[in-house]
Amino acid sequence: MIEWAWGRREKILFFPDEHLGRNTANKMGIPREEMLVWDPFLPDGGNTPEAIRTRLQVYQRDTAPLVAHYAQRGVMHRVPGAGTIEDIATEIKRLIGR
Repeated sequence: MIEWAWGRREKILFFPDEHLGRNTANKMGIPREEMLVWDPFLPDGGNTPEAIRTRLQVYQRDTAPLVAHYAQRGVMHRVPGAGTIEDIATEIKRLIGR
């Protein structure tokens, strides 16, 4: 999918969702118990402190290195999550040239 998108434009806006994340992690061999699902309506997202610690370790080991990988390719942009939805959307549109 990503290769297809890069073949059509030089920039991609990618919002992973729960299913895409779980399916990708599953194909990578990451056990389901290492996957954290956050429920914004529950304290601590509905997760135990141990589950959160484990997920942060998995993030540091498997996900955080991707930031440097994509930054080196010049395709990584950071968008602050603070602000109004309109401000955030404007910044995303600016970054992808729309």
